[in-house]
Amino acid sequence: TWIGSWGTAMRRLSAVFLFLVLATGQAQGQACVDYDSSTRVIADEILPLNAGEVVVQGGYAYTACPDYDEPYGLMVLDISDPAAPELVGTGGTYWLNSGFGRISPGLDVAGDLVYLLSDAGIEIVDVQDPTAPVGRGVEGLTDPRTIAVIGDDAFIADNADGFVVLDVANPDAPSVVTTLPLGSSAFDLVTQGDYAYVVSVDSLFVIDISTPASPFVTGSLFVSGGSQRCLTVSGNTVYLGQWSPNAGLFAVDVSNPAAPSHLGDIIVNYPTGIEIQGTTAYVAGEYGRLLVIDVSNPAAMDEVYRIDANGRQIALDGSHIFMGSSNAQPRFKTIVLGVNDTPNSNGAYTQLPSARYIRVGSGAAHVIGVE
Repeated sequence: TWIGSWGTAMRRLSAVFLFLVLATGQAQGQACVDYDSSTRVIADEILPLNAGEVVVQGGYAYTACPDYDEPYGLMVLDISDPAAPELVGTGGTYWLNSGFGRISPGLDVAGDLVYLLSDAGIEIVDVQDPTAPVGRGVEGLTDPRTIAVIGDDAFIADNADGFVVLDVANPDAPSVVTTLPLGSSAFDLVTQGDYAYVVSVDSLFVIDISTPASPFVTGSLFVSGGSQRCLTVSGNTVYLGQWSPNAGLFAVDVSNPAAPSHLGDIIVNYPTGIEIQGTTAYVAGEYGRLLVIDVSNPAAMDEVYRIDANGRQIALDGSHIFMGSSNAQPRFKTIVLGVNDTPNSNGAYTQLPSARYIRVGSGAAHVIGVE
């Protein structure tokens, strides 16, 4: 029941509340959402160190500790009960003990091995016993940022050297196979089939890795107006996150590896992590929030809603997202994905003038709108 209104036209509100985005700026009816079936935080664990990239495998979450002069570079969390994650092991000390600065945010996991990056190189860590990680082999690198391991090969985005391929067949003695300069800094990468997709300051590169020892660029796309920071791939579409001044989530068609093309984009400030499930994108951005975005039509993506999760790096595993943060109070959070991520069409509703945000409390729903 509509009981009254106050104020003039408003376009933005900054406050310390959790808001649910309900409208698109046009007058429409707003339906009820069942909180118990919506995407929401169900666990919030305090960590001893900042959390970088998160990788989930076999009931455990592995995250790097991207800081200087810390006692270890890797944290292992037991997530067998997603609602109660528990830190059970730490490791990755070689580069820290060698005086080479800090751990990079990037890591990957394959089998019982974690591939952990630092400012100066890679350390392979054995996690056969997740409670007692053991260092194995190391190899020096210039400025590695992210890594993807496939079989005996590791592919690395290096801020200085571009695209680097390592032979990791012997975990006690990894070695550089080749380096492919890209002409600019490389921040993130993802692999799918015979291709690696790498983002630099202003471009997306498609790299053929069918022969790992001889990678080559098949195509690229210049994305102006910002710096590319993160990406993922789903089918023939790459989704990349761009920072200011033209911040957003960009969809790129890579069905033709020689000619990637821009499909569409949506504004997202400072995206730091992207995961895709079906036709939904989960994006860490907007200074710690998790955005739920409909990507069923990449040319016209639409934000469904967002939650305040205070995190930066995310990993999707089935019906949960695990999120790490790097701030004054490092945290690790579990977010359960909603079984009904759209308003319940069976709920009661009333016609409202261009509703933007809603806060529920004290028996009333307080709506902020634009007329």
